Amino acid sequence: MDDAIRDLLDVLEAAEYAGTPLTDTDIRERLFGVINRGFIREEPDYQVPSGLLDNCGGDEEQKARVRAALATFLKHARQQAVALGLNTPEKRRAAFLGSNVRSSSSATNVNEFFN
Repeated sequence: MDDAIRDLLDVLEAAEYAGTPLTDTDIRERLFGVINRGFIREEPDYQVPSGLLDNCGGDEEQKARVRAALATFLKHARQQAVALGLNTPEKRRAAFLGSNVRSSSSATNVNEFFN
């Protein structure tokens, strides 16, 4: 799951550097809501909301990349959770929020965008 987290962080970091304010408290709560519903609680048929980043400023292309990266993360993380024995919401939450993975540049980690 480390690679899935790193890929997600790379896109979030790039969007933030490009001017999309993803570390704003309101946006961080929205981002965590996606992880919570789509990965931690594994709600059936959950999809990243198209309006997730409405009213947050920033470039539409970057917002689209963020939504796509979240969708890709959910798909890969759900698949990998089974193999890793992350069979409860508590285990999935601990694995995600407790991850020591950093972005490829080492500039950001999960806490930057989700805690």
